[in-house]
Amino acid sequence: MACVAVSPENRPQMKEILRMIRETRAEAHVSSNNSSDHSPGRWSDTVQSLPREEHLSI
Repeated sequence: MACVAVSPENRPQMKEILRMIRETRAEAHVSSNNSSDHSPGRWSDTVQSLPREEHLSI
C-alpha cells in the first residue's frame, strides 16, 4: 500500500515498484505451476501480462 501514500516522498521509487512486480510475478508463476486452476481471470495472468523492466525506459 506504499504506492498510495499521501506524501510523494513516502511513495516507493519506480525501480522499487518494478522489483515488487517482478517478485509478485515470480511468486505467481510458482503458485500457478503448483495449481490445476487454469482459469483466464487469475491474478497471475494479469501479472504475467505486465511489461517487464527491460522494456521500460525510465
